[in-house]
Amino acid sequence: MCNTNTTRNMDGSKVRYFRKLKRWSQAVLARRAGISQSMVSKMERRGFQPKVHIAERIARLLGVKLEQLGDAGLVYAT
Repeated sequence: MCNTNTTRNMDGSKVRYFRKLKRWSQAVLARRAGISQSMVSKMERRGFQPKVHIAERIARLLGVKLEQLGDAGLVYAT
């Protein structure tokens, strides 16, 4: 897990892909992550970059490593 407050760009299409693999709606992911459905929607459309602790929570819920949700070639700072 990351121990910093800085993030690189999260690829919203990857969040959407892994969410759909679980057959979760945006509302389900939002409820489990403790965020709003509109925040999930904005993340998936790349209009919002979450704080690291939220990104870590989402990765954990989706069953992937945080780095898997980053833009190609970019990872979250460690």
